[in-house]
Amino acid sequence: NVIGELPDFDIVVDGVTNEVRLEDIGVIPTIVHYNSPDFANMKIYPYSMYTPELANSHGLPYAIPQGTYTNFGWDVVNEIIDTAIPKEFQKLDK
Repeated sequence: NVIGELPDFDIVVDGVTNEVRLEDIGVIPTIVHYNSPDFANMKIYPYSMYTPELANSHGLPYAIPQGTYTNFGWDVVNEIIDTAIPKEFQKLDK
């Protein structure tokens, strides 16, 4: 639950037929960040605003009960995103 997604798409309405369609469909990865095992200073960052320094200071490895990731960092963030979100839907710059 540390890495999430925010849907991002355009709703387009054809002015002649009134047909509605979705375009530019994708997701913005989000990271729930906290500084310590007691979830202090919890914030949600879009991927584009998250940094390797923040990832390395994440409280996740110290949270009790111990979760899946006993080590957490920038590589883990990117691995989770690449595993969970197909490349064509990743919007990493938003």
